[in-house]
Amino acid sequence: AIDFFHNNPEPGLVWLQRIAERFPRSAWLNPDPLPYWDTTYTNRLIREIFSMFPLTVEGLEEAIQHIKHRVV
Repeated sequence: AIDFFHNNPEPGLVWLQRIAERFPRSAWLNPDPLPYWDTTYTNRLIREIFSMFPLTVEGLEEAIQHIKHRVV
């Protein structure tokens, strides 16, 4: 939901799952520093759906390699 008082019938996690199913060669670039990835419930849920990489040049390179070599 965009607004606190606006309620979507489906949670955003459902939509992320649909994206992952539609685009199996996908990855999540996380702007949070790596030590914080396991400190939030949201990060843990997203990591169950997508392979996660840091939002850095190196992380982007790793994500590209992951996507290129992923067997679908």
